[in-house]
Amino acid sequence: MMARIKDGGAFCFGPKRIFWMGWFWSVLLLTTTECTRAEDFQFVSYPDPNAIRIMGYTGLGDIVNIPSTINGLTVTSIAGGAFQNCTNITSVTIPDCVLGIGGPCVGVFKSCTSLTNVTIGDGVTYIGIEAFSGCTMLTRVVIGKSVNSIAFGAFSNCTSLSSITIPASVTSIGYGAFNQCTNLASIYFKGIPPAVYPSAFAGDSNVTVYYLSGATNWGSTFCGQPTALWNH
Repeated sequence: MMARIKDGGAFCFGPKRIFWMGWFWSVLLLTTTECTRAEDFQFVSYPDPNAIRIMGYTGLGDIVNIPSTINGLTVTSIAGGAFQNCTNITSVTIPDCVLGIGGPCVGVFKSCTSLTNVTIGDGVTYIGIEAFSGCTMLTRVVIGKSVNSIAFGAFSNCTSLSSITIPASVTSIGYGAFNQCTNLASIYFKGIPPAVYPSAFAGDSNVTVYYLSGATNWGSTFCGQPTALWNH
């Protein structure tokens, strides 16, 4: 099942941004618009006929709150490339019912260059390959408490990101996950050290890794970065 695309206006679908002439000039004057309606998204009920997978974004708004249900079915996943190159989006909230962002598919929010704020719900278990890669304005990320895997390049080249908190649920951080996050200064871990690829923080020259008192297995460095006690 596919969501209806509105007549006229500007919409972003997958890697392409398309302008329809009907509302072109009025769209340029929009500043902040919130989108939560089913018709703002393209979606399928596949492979699970009883759940919704978001495939693309067709809305005008820059604040995107992904709905929990569409047509009475629960939204459980977001496909790779669904929001890629949607340069109008500034904020995204992913609800608790979503279980995964991209999975093995690449770049769910890749190169959303105006995206500044991301909230990932507590049901999400993995952040997929290059999910937020190249989101150069991203400054705030809230990762839900069920995420166990941050995949290859998930936050690579997020050059405005200065700090991030990793929940205790995370057990693995993939190759280049935070590669070239050149302003990243603080990473706060709520649990024990996860398995991590040696190049997870390549190009991040000013990072300090913080851990909680009582958390075990922390040493003086983590993946080549200095560690310090987090006075939380």
